[in-house]
Amino acid sequence: MRVDLFDFELPQERIALRPVRPRDAARMLVVRGQDAALEDAGVLDLPACLSPGDVLVFNDTRVLPAQLEGRRVGGEARIGATLHKRLDLRRWQAFVRNAKRVKEGDQIIFGGGVSAIAEARHKDGSITLTFEGDEPLELLLERAGTMPLPPYIAQRRGVDEQDLSDYQTMFAKKDGAVAAPTASLHFTDGLGAALYERGIGRETLTRHVGAGTFLPVKADDTDDHQMHSEFGQINAQTAARLNSVREAGGRLIAVGTTSLRLIESAADEAGQIREFAGDTDIFIDRLHPRTDNRPEHHEIERSRQHGRENRLKRSAHGAHQLAHIDRPGTARIEGSTQGHHARSSSRSETRSTKISSSEES
Repeated sequence: MRVDLFDFELPQERIALRPVRPRDAARMLVVRGQDAALEDAGVLDLPACLSPGDVLVFNDTRVLPAQLEGRRVGGEARIGATLHKRLDLRRWQAFVRNAKRVKEGDQIIFGGGVSAIAEARHKDGSITLTFEGDEPLELLLERAGTMPLPPYIAQRRGVDEQDLSDYQTMFAKKDGAVAAPTASLHFTDGLGAALYERGIGRETLTRHVGAGTFLPVKADDTDDHQMHSEFGQINAQTAARLNSVREAGGRLIAVGTTSLRLIESAADEAGQIREFAGDTDIFIDRLHPRTDNRPEHHEIERSRQHGRENRLKRSAHGAHQLAHIDRPGTARIEGSTQGHHARSSSRSETRSTKISSSEES
């Protein structure tokens, strides 16, 4: 389906530059099914939207200050680098601004005693940077890096100390992301307590969000879009508990697309979630047919058209109703009328639904 069919107008003044406070004061749009009426609610209403025995699945990645500014040694070229994906202890793939001025073997000085050597250039346009010295890279980034805000915010204001806390979720534990799993930014200890009292469980997995999340979709058709690759991990114990929830009749509620994509990546053809550790670039499409029950082509196209119309309806509703649309000012909970199924382009159903922020799609 053509990407431009999903375009809608979003006035600049309705993009928040700061999150709502407290975080759980955000508004929430509830979508119970494709044909159901849209419901305006608040994030604090989430416990009432779920059922005892359901489990929320969060991403526990922690955002690094992965935006760097420096210059190339031997010249005056200013170089900007947004770290994208960790390769090993000293090497990262990075999207580089002014990359045409950087050649393999060049040294880049970022300040704070932090420097790196440019190495291989990749097909996606990123460059491998090898950081010099023996200090842990996390310490180097604390000295020289800033938080990599989404471009539509960074273009309108500078990065400051407040972003170090605003752009982390309460679940952040494992260093490795360069962008926040934004849906989780809505959660607080108070909301967590209310969910616990309601009988809603909590599980975590790890998916390190890369800078590719900031890149625009350049393909004209969704079928031609290549998702960026990111590292994710679900250990065997977590996988077993998630499977047990479904076997007991509960639902897995993926909080954000990062959690959803990792669950789908870890699911086998029978829908069982397995231990997983590695890169994944699957493209989640709720409207994809199952591989063992493929509808005719006209049924697929009708389903896609229906999905597009409903997504545009939700987007227009949000733009009209909300004073600010951004993380964590707006959340959205989506389900289906048939068991809250989520489907990937290559996996069977895993009976999950999704909570997302307005930034995620």
